Amino acid sequence: MLILTRKEHEEITVPDCGLTITVLDVQGKRVRLGVSAPRELGVYRGEVAPPIPGREKCREPVWPAAEEPAMSLRVLLADADECLLDDYRAYLEGRGCQVAAATTALECVARLREWPPDVLVLEPSLPWGGGDGVLAMMHEEPTVPLVPVIVLTRGRDWGPLYHLAPFKVDDYQVKPIRPKRLAERIRAAAHKQPFQAARPQPARLLPRQEPVAPYQ
Repeated sequence: MLILTRKEHEEITVPDCGLTITVLDVQGKRVRLGVSAPRELGVYRGEVAPPIPGREKCREPVWPAAEEPAMSLRVLLADADECLLDDYRAYLEGRGCQVAAATTALECVARLREWPPDVLVLEPSLPWGGGDGVLAMMHEEPTVPLVPVIVLTRGRDWGPLYHLAPFKVDDYQVKPIRPKRLAERIRAAAHKQPFQAARPQPARLLPRQEPVAPYQ
């Protein structure tokens, strides 16, 4: 586990992989980090997320039936389980969706900036920031778009959901969810308007008014 004490210019180095994390700036509860790493970084699956029982091997993807309607939507899938990502991507692309994937919170935020989707499918226990970190960036950073969010939870694992309580989420589903069911929820979420009020708005200055002379 890496622990930062929120001091400016503090550094943590992981010697085995040449990774350095530096605290660049601290403003209240917000910390801006800088990461220096080689172009390629090998990470074992056990270091990213614990394996899900029964999913050691990726199964054959489920393809949509011919009579199922097409969906012309941009969908961002953010989940550390690459087998689930492959299943959902294959099915959604078969339905006509454009699909991008992210396996960490940092990658998810970068995808949101460079490829704004119509719907974000988010796993709350993403490594390197978590689902709450992604939602915080969406609500606080103007460069990160606000989009409808579907959160995928792991059965009765409610712990990570407590961190999502301050944020607006459009839908919750228990994983692994069937690809067809996920497509239905994505279609429903895409027709909702994102929660714009959560992003702080700049204060407006009222025009100056001249004092009124007292009545004589």
